[in-house]
Amino acid sequence: MRPWVRPAMVVTPLVAGAFFPAAHTLQWFIRYGLIFMIFMACLKIQFVQMVPRRTHWYVLGANLAISLLAFFGLKLLAPEQLDLALAGFFVGVMPTATTAAVVVSFLHGRVSYAVTGFIITNFFVACALVWLIPMTTGQYSWGLAGAVGKNLLLVTGLPMGLSVVVRRVIPSAKDWPSRYSFVCLAVWSFMLFILSSIARQHFIDRPEESPMTVVLIALITLGLCVLNFTVGRAIAPRKYKRETAQLLGQKNTTLSIFLALHFANPLVALAPTFYILFHNIWTASLMYLYDHHKSLRQERYRRCRAAR
Repeated sequence: MRPWVRPAMVVTPLVAGAFFPAAHTLQWFIRYGLIFMIFMACLKIQFVQMVPRRTHWYVLGANLAISLLAFFGLKLLAPEQLDLALAGFFVGVMPTATTAAVVVSFLHGRVSYAVTGFIITNFFVACALVWLIPMTTGQYSWGLAGAVGKNLLLVTGLPMGLSVVVRRVIPSAKDWPSRYSFVCLAVWSFMLFILSSIARQHFIDRPEESPMTVVLIALITLGLCVLNFTVGRAIAPRKYKRETAQLLGQKNTTLSIFLALHFANPLVALAPTFYILFHNIWTASLMYLYDHHKSLRQERYRRCRAAR
């Protein structure tokens, strides 16, 4: 049942939050929950093992290219519905998720390769967002660029820097993520609950919102999810296909939702919320297939030993 635990922990809070729209007042918790999760993920990073490879830069380039193609393509197709273009942008532009390395380890892949990709995409995408968010939202101002940079520094730079200091002072801190994994899961699920309640409250406040727009955002998100994992496999050499697909396909959706809520609106934030469901179902399917094939190999091995 392990492969289905993560999708279950996504679906349950998303459904529950829709029944408790009053929880949208807890939106402030998202920022601090994200800081905590990134801090815990960075405690596991062994910097000496990280060697940038050419494929990492391919992932970064694809990350930015897909987001801009989605934004300008949707803006061209539906110029009167800017929210669709912004939804495509905020889904496509997000860097690798903190949990990508964990999934790669479940699949017995190269964890150091995944961690290196996580650092590269998160750092350079964060730098690019300082200019890309003002450009896509149409608000060209140094004030907005400064606000984006300040928020990114707070939710990514602060926990990364703090994790380095804590590991120096408390060497055993590197074991905290595995020891307190249930706390991270609880924080993550609670954040999803709040995000769902925010989306529900958005439709309560705006009864004129078209359900078709929500369906279109879901379809755009699904298409980008499939595209990301497919391109990730296509641009990688054979021995890194599994890892590179996760680097490009598994997104830091919590950061995307935070930025979409802060610089766009809750309707646009639905796109990365949908992406949470889609990319976790994809990942769960990979883990299920991996475990299934592994059990078949073990069964064949036992039969061969018994036949001898």
